[in-house]
Amino acid sequence: MSRARGFCAFGLGLFLLTSACRAPTEIRLEIRTNVPCTSKAKGWRGVAVYAGSSGAEERGDAPVLVTHDCDADGRIGSLVLVPSGDKDEAVRIRVVAGVSDDPRLSPEDCAARDYAGCIVARRAVKYVAHESLELDIDLTNDCFNLGCDPEHTCSVGGCVGVDEAASAVPDASAHTVHCGDNNAVCSTSGAVCCLSVDTENQTTHGACMQPKDCPPANVVLNCDDDGDCDELDSELGPGMCILSFTTLPDDYYKPQTISSSQCLAAGHQFERTNVGLALCQSRQPCNNGKARCIESGGSPVNQLPGYFWCEVSNNQ
Repeated sequence: MSRARGFCAFGLGLFLLTSACRAPTEIRLEIRTNVPCTSKAKGWRGVAVYAGSSGAEERGDAPVLVTHDCDADGRIGSLVLVPSGDKDEAVRIRVVAGVSDDPRLSPEDCAARDYAGCIVARRAVKYVAHESLELDIDLTNDCFNLGCDPEHTCSVGGCVGVDEAASAVPDASAHTVHCGDNNAVCSTSGAVCCLSVDTENQTTHGACMQPKDCPPANVVLNCDDDGDCDELDSELGPGMCILSFTTLPDDYYKPQTISSSQCLAAGHQFERTNVGLALCQSRQPCNNGKARCIESGGSPVNQLPGYFWCEVSNNQ
């Protein structure tokens, strides 16, 4: 079993010299929701957090934390988990929110009700000795009443494997992709960014999953800036994070729909088309500094709000 340190602050202490430079072995959960959560009158019944070595049994295990806390922005809070045994042990995490007009419902009741009136998010991760991993848990309304099974969790209205949904922040030296307004961070391979875009409200929501599991209407982001593509720098030119999209008849640089991003060397890109859009979430110019990074746009609506791109061509 894992142990929870809870929603708390830690004071300074004295440590042996041999351990003074070592980071703690822990997983930090950051829990948020996009459902109204500031009032029981609106159906908010709170959140229960479960953590342990097995996710198979979901009926009788006790939560490590139950809280009704939630602010106007949907932030429920942070929770630190530490291993009770080996520093590389596996842990199953389950976070459950009760959202129901029934005042008798508590989040602890959700498993017995097959998650009717509830939202559940599951993760399967491993501790890394002397490292602090961050794990975002988003309890979203598109997962309401969708309990999946103990080996799967809801993501963007569908069920994916618990290991695929884990979004522990990778090492700072690794390539990562900004994935939506909910601040998900995904890898550039494996479980990549699956982005849903609400063009009417100009918002995005992302989850990390295998591309095959990403709904067809969503955008698959395998990269978000040139830095993700540095391995492609060759005689064909620098690697760029190129968007695949359908264009408006009168302006190639204003997408009508966007399907994905992928790393392409400049030479390969300009074999396909003379112009294109390259993501630059780092805010740095693209194509070896030849193309300026600007805020994304579109007509009549922005198909990628919150992102930045360069207008690239073989003339640059």
